[in-house]
Amino acid sequence: MPIGPILIIAAFFLFLIGIVVWAIRYGRRKNKEKNQHYRDFALRLNLAYNEKPHLFVKLPVLSGTFRSHPIELYEKVKGSGKNQTFYTIVELQGSLHNFQFRIGKEHFFSKIGKKFGFKDIEFDQFELDKKFLFKSKDEEQFRALMNYKILHELEGIADHLKGSIEHIDGVLSYTQVGVLSKPEQFDGIEKVIHFMEQLMRK
Repeated sequence: MPIGPILIIAAFFLFLIGIVVWAIRYGRRKNKEKNQHYRDFALRLNLAYNEKPHLFVKLPVLSGTFRSHPIELYEKVKGSGKNQTFYTIVELQGSLHNFQFRIGKEHFFSKIGKKFGFKDIEFDQFELDKKFLFKSKDEEQFRALMNYKILHELEGIADHLKGSIEHIDGVLSYTQVGVLSKPEQFDGIEKVIHFMEQLMRK
């Protein structure tokens, strides 16, 4: 093969390698910036900060107590390759509730589900029922929990609730797709945590 095509092929592969190296370095830099926000947030809530390695990055793990409740905030990765998805998860332990429930945002599929007979709990408040999806295995206890004050607090965090709050076996968890990378996102999840703690008090 003539020297010209060989040089072109070599240059192409060097270009690809350069892109890969740049992508890894860029990812590490952004991950480091993001984790610094987690460190700052840990200090704000008086929590311990740790990291868990995942491929070329480190996933943050915050743990400690929040108003006497054991708490953990961490990132989790599901899937692999192009199909992997990052989740941000908060877990509060020590709930005295003995029933399961779930609070999420209304979305297209939940609205379609209602039309096919999948019922959720409603509070006869149009704006509230339009924004949120409530489910529980014990409707009576759930309605008692979600009094006027709690419902008012929930409306106050509507813009910050990007995922679902779920209570199972004494653990109150919050899960949203994606990671926290901006200060305003940490402000939002702090409001969600405060709301979760109010649910634990009931």
